[in-house]
Amino acid sequence: ALMPGAVYARQLSAFPAVLRVGDTVFAHAGVLPLWARYGIDRINEDVREWLAGRTEEPAATRGLDDGSLDDGVMWSRHFAAAPEGMACALLKESLSILGAKRMVIAHTVQKSITSRCGEQVWAIDVGISRYYGGALQVLEITGDTQVRVIPRD
Repeated sequence: ALMPGAVYARQLSAFPAVLRVGDTVFAHAGVLPLWARYGIDRINEDVREWLAGRTEEPAATRGLDDGSLDDGVMWSRHFAAAPEGMACALLKESLSILGAKRMVIAHTVQKSITSRCGEQVWAIDVGISRYYGGALQVLEITGDTQVRVIPRD
């Protein structure tokens, strides 16, 4: 049902893979500079067409690197797991290209919502599934300026 062209994939195709709200970019794994230059609109169109079953999987989701950290918007672990110096340099470039202040990512489970690079990237995958057993937490962004983590009471 989730394979491209199938019922749930077609439903998912109605939603963006990468979303910018105010100064924040949301992406499953992150938008590296290559894909920031490619553009959010193009990424979303490519993913929409793929999920709808009209095209092959796009490079933006597959990635182009050697697979060690991957570079696609669905698989990258650069911002959550790479050494902070490398991650922050890539993030700074991506945010500059995208004209954004921060990025919110998932895909790499953390013990708690974690910020890196001076709170410019927030890793929010806290593994709340039964498999990981993580504690529920929420990242709240208010007025595009205030960011806080809300733990489960």
